[in-house]
Amino acid sequence: MSKLCLGTLLTAIKKCASKNGFVQSRDFTEMFSFLGCTRDMDPSFVGHIVRGAKNPPAELLDSINNMYQDDYYKIVSCFDGVSSRIDPNKIDLFGKIIKKIADGDSDINDETVVDLVNRTTKKDLPGEIGNLSSFIAGIYVYVIKYTDNKDKMECVKEIDDQFIAEILSETIANARKNTVAVNETLEEEDEIAAKSFLIKHEKEKELIPLCQIAFVYRPNHQHVRSMYTEYSLLPYGVRKYILKQCEAEYLIDKEIHYSEGLHYFLEDLEKFELSSDRFIYLFGQYLYRAFEYYSNCTLDKYDTCSFIRLYKPINSVWLMSTHSDMNQYIDDYLWMKEKKIDNNALKPMDYLWYEKNFESCDEESLTFWLCRFIIDACNNLSYKIKT
Repeated sequence: MSKLCLGTLLTAIKKCASKNGFVQSRDFTEMFSFLGCTRDMDPSFVGHIVRGAKNPPAELLDSINNMYQDDYYKIVSCFDGVSSRIDPNKIDLFGKIIKKIADGDSDINDETVVDLVNRTTKKDLPGEIGNLSSFIAGIYVYVIKYTDNKDKMECVKEIDDQFIAEILSETIANARKNTVAVNETLEEEDEIAAKSFLIKHEKEKELIPLCQIAFVYRPNHQHVRSMYTEYSLLPYGVRKYILKQCEAEYLIDKEIHYSEGLHYFLEDLEKFELSSDRFIYLFGQYLYRAFEYYSNCTLDKYDTCSFIRLYKPINSVWLMSTHSDMNQYIDDYLWMKEKKIDNNALKPMDYLWYEKNFESCDEESLTFWLCRFIIDACNNLSYKIKT
């Protein structure tokens, strides 16, 4: 049975924090010290609190209890530090984790206000979390004031990868429930429209699944890539038929959740060693900016074949270019790794970082190459992660 307590709240923060920049002892000690806790807490004591083994210091409870309800909003800024370390693409997931924990806590009534800053009841969680600091502050005050954190280790352990996987599965299931069922068979003129689209865009078939993402993200937008706009004008059944031919039919029946998608993508980057840890944080930070600010930019100015070709057979009779695109670089890298061929090649994301000078390049270039990397990485990993 889930329990909403300080340990489960802090664990939810850890699960949704960016892999780089988050330091448990520093960030959680900062949360305590801002609220009048003067005790010098060593990292091990903070660890005991996070694991649900001990209660926080008594002076922290006194500080909260001595506050008037109308003054809770005054401490919101104290949580800006920890909220800034939540992965922007996991904010929605964070809210769902807190809701699932609270829903499983039978000791809390549905009408109980558990976000004491925004005055959100248990049944209405997560509520509006546009201001993440205020949401964390509201839950934080509640768990300090009304819950016991001692001997809650088993409750904290429940907040694991399986717990999160269940949330993601529920999200997909709910999206499918809300989908209007359509007849699988198309009228003759619709089938002709679908096949005409596929033939017309045969040379860029790999981009067709992105048409659905563009449709969900901004269905009434005139996209720079005309195929996206053309696709958006097609009926539901035609779009479903098109995606089925591209083995991407699953996209039609669910919303596009960047947080869930990036969660799995970043796990695969780590699993297949396509990036060093210190570079992974870039995706959550800049991917959404590509949609918001650069969707109208043209791609002609980017030289996509500027990467050194990793693999070239010694006795090959074919003339092979010494350079390739990122897609080929990733393919070579994964093949050589699988065959255990010794090489000193940089991990693809690391190579991209140095090759395109991410430390000083303009933001438009940065977002372009990150999107290009995601497309090429997914293209190469898709056959490895199919179940």
